[in-house]
Amino acid sequence: NLHSNLARYATVARVLGVATEGHSPQEAAEQGVLAARALAADIGLPTRLRDLGVPKEALEDMAVATMDVTRILESNPKPLTLDDVRQIWQNAW
Repeated sequence: NLHSNLARYATVARVLGVATEGHSPQEAAEQGVLAARALAADIGLPTRLRDLGVPKEALEDMAVATMDVTRILESNPKPLTLDDVRQIWQNAW
């Protein structure tokens, strides 16, 4: 989603205390992602599905079920296909 809404991710960077002045929208957005990841690590938030006990075998069913959650899919800044969702869950595992 980063490339679909650079301004939103740049806002995340600023809210998390990253100085974004003088950076391109792309750089500021990337700093937002890095800052959110750092915050998650700092507070010990699990960042992978496997760390939460989700078995890899569950990913396909999760991807298919995700496609039925139209409220979330419609509010996502980038249209997603089933293959996109599969890749997101795989990357999160």
